Formats: sequence, structure tokens, C-alpha cells
Amino acid sequence: QILRNAEAEASAAQQKLQMSEQEFQRARDAEAKCKAILDNATASLQMAARDLCQKNNQLQAANQNERAAKQQMLAAKNQEEVCKQDVAKAREQQKRAESEEQKCSQERERAAKDL
Repeated sequence: QILRNAEAEASAAQQKLQMSEQEFQRARDAEAKCKAILDNATASLQMAARDLCQKNNQLQAANQNERAAKQQMLAAKNQEEVCKQDVAKAREQQKRAESEEQKCSQERERAAKDL
């Protein structure tokens, strides 16, 4: 009877050991799946980070281009103002020259009459 009890206990212990080994194997399989998921997530995160850095660099370049364009536009407006002032000066000079020419023409006419 003792022998049978010992055999039964040994058999039960053997079954428990097999069940524990199966559970351990399932846990290792689950761990491997989790590691694969984590590796994939890490790779995806790295790709997203690279993409974000690239987009940030593009945004910085676009902002720099916008600032340069604004500076060019301001310079063009300033140049336009200078040109307007130059045109106004040229018109004033032209008026003076026409006035001088008219005076000279009148003096010639007087001189021609005096002759």
C-alpha cells in the first residue's frame, strides 16, 4: 500500500512537473512574442523619429526661405521707393531744363529782334 501511494505521488509529481514545464514553455513563447512586438514597436518608433526629424529640418528650411523672401521683398520695396524718388528728381530736373530752354529761347528771340 505504501509503495502504491508512493508511486501515485511520484506519478502525480511527474504530471505536475510536465505541466510546469509546459507552462514554462508557454511563458517563454509569450516572452518571445512580446520581445518581437517590442522590437517592431522600437523600429517603428525609430522610423517615426527619423521622419519627424526630417520634417522638422524641412520646416526649418521653409522658415528660412520665407525669411529670406521677406527680406528680398523688403529690399525690393526699398529699391522701388528709391526709384520713385529718382523719377521725381528727374522730372523736376526736366522741368527746370525746359524752363531754362524756354528762357534761352525768349532771349534768342529778343536778341534776334535787337539785331
